[in-house]
Amino acid sequence: MAKDEQAVSDIEDCFQEPGPTVTFTRLHYCIQEKKFCRKIGPEKHILRDVSGIMRPGMNAIMGATGSGKTSLLDVIAGRKDPAGLRQGTVQVNGKPVTSELRLSSAYVVQDDIVMGTLSVRENLLFSANLRLNPKHYSSADKQKRVNSILQDLGLVDCANTKVSKSSPRGPVTCNV
Repeated sequence: MAKDEQAVSDIEDCFQEPGPTVTFTRLHYCIQEKKFCRKIGPEKHILRDVSGIMRPGMNAIMGATGSGKTSLLDVIAGRKDPAGLRQGTVQVNGKPVTSELRLSSAYVVQDDIVMGTLSVRENLLFSANLRLNPKHYSSADKQKRVNSILQDLGLVDCANTKVSKSSPRGPVTCNV
């Protein structure tokens, strides 16, 4: 490695946020169209030979409508039927993704349902209570995790704001 390249690498390391790195390699995902529980037509390829890396911090997946952005996230998160994954691997810090990791991590989908009558904090705590095994995580652990997420997302100032999409005075907003 050249001296200039090493200097750039050292600078990048200084700004690298702590946290897991997700890699996905040569993902091929297909679906079979069904009608009345019977397969019809050929398989439809949703993802073809998709590879990438997501480092800690902000990541973006961009593309046109219907290009497979949500399908890619769903495959990485294990939300898609595993039978459709024809090829490829998903790893976190170089290790295969386990069901334990899938239960303790999440991403918010475009149309995720949140309870409008609950605050941001209460919604996150509700999700934590559903996802995190009470044998391994105490109520205090879950509360601590929620507080950390609120801090990471810059939502501390509106953590106790109700999520409802609108009120008689207009939409409820929280400036992040």
